[in-house]
Amino acid sequence: MAEIQKPVSMGPKTEEGIKKVTQNLNRESVLKSGGFAFLKSGLAPGCQSCIFSQECEYYSPEAKICRSVLKFENELEEQIMVLPQIQEIDRILVKRLCRNYAFLYITDKWLSKTSPFLLDNNQFDFQPILKTRAVYERLVIHFCSALGLTPDARSRIGLNVAQTYSLAKELSELEYDKD
Repeated sequence: MAEIQKPVSMGPKTEEGIKKVTQNLNRESVLKSGGFAFLKSGLAPGCQSCIFSQECEYYSPEAKICRSVLKFENELEEQIMVLPQIQEIDRILVKRLCRNYAFLYITDKWLSKTSPFLLDNNQFDFQPILKTRAVYERLVIHFCSALGLTPDARSRIGLNVAQTYSLAKELSELEYDKD
């Protein structure tokens, strides 16, 4: 039977090394943006961590979720659900579309305020959020197409086909008196 060995230290533990490891364990150093947390949680961040708090009409320092984003999503969902091609069974797709669209809206607004062109290169890594934004933009377009919300999808299901008047059709449907 093999004997279990204790892990061997790879080198001396210096003050600098311990500080580096401790910094890496801090939540702030791990996060690149709040994008993934927002998309997975289903809730927008609270007002205390929002960079738009100065301009938001719903700002409240003790708010745990963003009421502005929730209102935006709910209004968008209501507008989509009343469309003729949308059925109740489609609500889950509509909710995902609204969530992803809200993410794009927040991301675009955030990027306009903290643009990569305004900051030093060392302050924030924009590449992950820009890559994530591109993925979710494609998802939004995919959901819109699946729900018949794009011009191509509407024409595919016959929603925006122009109704033309056909004189020949009308004349063929007339019943003539034999007298």
